[in-house]
Amino acid sequence: MVIGKRIQLDRNFNYGAAFGVRDLGSLDFSARGVLLRRRAKKLRTVGLTFSNIRKAEVEAVTQPLLEQIGNTEMVALLTDPAPDPQRQNRAYYGALVGDLGHTWRNAAAFEAKANLVSIF
Repeated sequence: MVIGKRIQLDRNFNYGAAFGVRDLGSLDFSARGVLLRRRAKKLRTVGLTFSNIRKAEVEAVTQPLLEQIGNTEMVALLTDPAPDPQRQNRAYYGALVGDLGHTWRNAAAFEAKANLVSIF
C-alpha cells in the first residue's frame, strides 16, 4: 500500500477481500413508467480493514494515517505483487470513501475500516 508513508502494524493487516463496484450511473422511471437510465463509469472498490489493533497502534499509526489521507488524498494498493497476467486486477488507485472518523472497539482490540474506490 503506497500512501506516502509505510504502515507496519504489530498484528496482521487484512484488506478483507470485500470487493465491489461503485456505479456512477443512475436508474429511475418516469411518471409514465418509462425506464430512465443514465449509463456511466463503474469503478472497482475494495474494503480495507485494520483489525485487532492495539490502542497504542491506533494512536501512533492508523489514526494519524487516516487523518493525513482523509477523503481527498489518493492511495495506491497492490494486494499481491506476484507477476502474472492477473496482477492488474489486484491493483487499485483512488481515494478512500466512507466515514474515516470511526475506529471501533471490538472484543480485545480496535478496528478501523475504509473503502477504496479505484479510478482505473
